[in-house]
Amino acid sequence: MPKTSAIWDFFVEQGDVVVCKRCPKSYKLATVKSSTHPLRYHLKSQHNVSHESLKRPGVSGESSAAPSPKRQCQKPITTYLEKKTQQEMYAELVAKDRMSFHQIATCSFIRGAMLDKGFKSHKSKDAIRSKVLQFFEEAKAFVKTQLETELQNNRRFALSFDEYTGKNRRYLTVNVHSNKEVWYNLGMVRVWKGQTAETVLTLVESRIAEFGLKMNHIVAMVTDGASIMMKLGRLAPCEHVVCLSHTLHLVITDVFYPKKKKNVTDDGTNTDDDDDLDEGDDDQDENVDNVAESDEDDADDDDETATLPDASVDGDPTSLADSIEPVISKVRSIVRKFRKSPVKNDCLQELVKKSLGKELTLLKDCKTRWSSLHAMLVRFLRIVHPVYEALDEYNLQDLKLQEDELQLVKDITEALEPFQVATNFLCDRKFNLVKAEGTIQFLANKLRDKGSDLSEKLLQSLETRYIKRRNNSLVSLAKFFHNPESISSSSPAADIYKMPTKVTLTRNAKSLHNRLF
Repeated sequence: MPKTSAIWDFFVEQGDVVVCKRCPKSYKLATVKSSTHPLRYHLKSQHNVSHESLKRPGVSGESSAAPSPKRQCQKPITTYLEKKTQQEMYAELVAKDRMSFHQIATCSFIRGAMLDKGFKSHKSKDAIRSKVLQFFEEAKAFVKTQLETELQNNRRFALSFDEYTGKNRRYLTVNVHSNKEVWYNLGMVRVWKGQTAETVLTLVESRIAEFGLKMNHIVAMVTDGASIMMKLGRLAPCEHVVCLSHTLHLVITDVFYPKKKKNVTDDGTNTDDDDDLDEGDDDQDENVDNVAESDEDDADDDDETATLPDASVDGDPTSLADSIEPVISKVRSIVRKFRKSPVKNDCLQELVKKSLGKELTLLKDCKTRWSSLHAMLVRFLRIVHPVYEALDEYNLQDLKLQEDELQLVKDITEALEPFQVATNFLCDRKFNLVKAEGTIQFLANKLRDKGSDLSEKLLQSLETRYIKRRNNSLVSLAKFFHNPESISSSSPAADIYKMPTKVTLTRNAKSLHNRLF
């Protein structure tokens, strides 16, 4: 074997062993071929030969070579993650997990977790409150700085806000949108007592002023279609865009849920019959395949005696509601029968699991939950055979739907499917006014192609609602910038999606530019 190390000056090979020249100690050659550590240890411990004296300068592979770099240990992945401050963690517990200051202060698990992360544990709710308020001021300063930077770059913004009710208190949530990817939440403004359109506008102006913005920095604001918001849109100096997802929900409400007439005062304090919907469970999940049981129960008692509105189409004396209402009511009765009885539901789940391989509960629709009627009917049709078997088990055959009724449920589901698709598209953050109008046209064409009485009724309500809420000036301007040829293109429903003249578009563009810049 090659003897490139000075250590071999002290040993000699004898067959399959190496023997020390200073003593009779021997080592197996196969052992020291891979490592000379035993030989080095022997020389140092028995003959007091240091490692330094074993170095041979000028020999390749020894001390003449450049020292190898020190091996660095691999960093754990947590070192690359942004560490949160204690203020931020407390703020998330309050805002996201909806924990009170008292709950955080008395929770031993949270205190222990804070100690494990190297933070001080707080047992006082006042100390935690001060930490959360400190984070609020830091976040507010950061957002204000970001908005100031964007203003210096001549960026303009859009607003979206809506009323939120929690723990019997009303708030106004205000968001500022810079572009498709960036938006800022400006927090919630407490709404006291009854509000008019004028007072809501004042609340919004004061909140954006705290962040250095004025209404002449706002291109448009997006709200729902309540009458107070419609009047707010007329009062505000910026453009007003009505939420189209809410509009589609109102189309469904027109046909499948009753309307309660209300008087609307001139100041807009009351909502009209279109937009004043009954409040439902805010936590009900609309996903058809993934619904939490706890989120559905609160809606069980909603609309148990609900009746459909008078849905007669103009010129058609036959009542569409008379044929739909009994079928929808029978489905609701079946849903309530199983949701209100754990014993019956256990029986149903056994049959469902045997049929589909997993448990699926029946869903209950709610008037204020978008697409909840479609979700209820889709789920019912998916497990209709296990449901019928469970009804037979408890001698409830009278609740079963007849063949023509089951076919009507399928027709209703098919008519509502385009609304589900359109709602999912409209809720995409990357959507703009041009794509939104294209989605409405797609939905109208789908309903027009079906040609059924139900589709005609839905189409009539859709066109009525959209004409009322369409911002013709802003939508037309966006469509023109997207495609200048659109001003001369014809449409089968030109009265709904009509484009103004070039002179009008030019005047609107100049007015918008002068206000913003």
